[in-house]
Amino acid sequence: MGVLLYMFEDENEIALKKDSLTISAGSSSSPLVAAHLTQLPVALPWRSSNTAGIRTIDIDFGTAVSVDFCLLAGHNLTGGGGTFTVAGGSSSAPSSVVFDLNSNINHSSSVYGYLTGGAVSHRYWRILENNVPKDDQFFELGYIALGVATKLGIGYEPAWTEDVVKENRMAVTDGGAILVGELVRDFSEFSFRFGALNTSERPTFQNWVRKMQGSRKPLALVPNSTDTLCMFGRASSPRMSLVHERLATASNQEIKFSEDPRGVRISVA
Repeated sequence: MGVLLYMFEDENEIALKKDSLTISAGSSSSPLVAAHLTQLPVALPWRSSNTAGIRTIDIDFGTAVSVDFCLLAGHNLTGGGGTFTVAGGSSSAPSSVVFDLNSNINHSSSVYGYLTGGAVSHRYWRILENNVPKDDQFFELGYIALGVATKLGIGYEPAWTEDVVKENRMAVTDGGAILVGELVRDFSEFSFRFGALNTSERPTFQNWVRKMQGSRKPLALVPNSTDTLCMFGRASSPRMSLVHERLATASNQEIKFSEDPRGVRISVA
């Protein structure tokens, strides 16, 4: 059975304390500074100025915060086993490791960690990275989420499909011809099927979707905590559909997410 985890933006300590916390990086390429890591949507990422060695990001919340979930969104690491390390402690530059994060980005440009044994509380947090990024070799990161995640609270067998969507600039000539220009962005669209839900589990699932229809937008979503797939963004126009009814006691529910690593949206169709 899968365990679905989610954390809304107003449960992310970075979002809650962005005006009072202190964030700094071991190196930055101006104007892509560490302060961008607290801002949504991600218009500009943080970028390191060094192409080799350890990159560090330090966060001081001012007071201790409880965390069992960490998400790093919009990174440019290659896949294949690289790791982020997230440490926490009661003094600056902590070295006590809380999360070892797998940087496999086959499904997503977000990477997460979850503490199954319960939350820990620290004032100071440090993110370290020393792997090789792609492209220009400078490491980039778009956004950080630290807080306490919520389990959906139902058992289900998750199944999903993935489609890669590409958006190109387009123009129409006076003669009506369509010209396809440069690639604007590409993203992955995931369709999830949750089932089979019994009559007691279905309201829990429906209430979760209704939260996404309200003012609280999902920030982080992990369909199955035993898998590497996680997504980051905002929800728009969520709805759910009953896919299959079985013996009037169980059903499969399906929702669709389109991930945008910039945090502009996760669209739920």
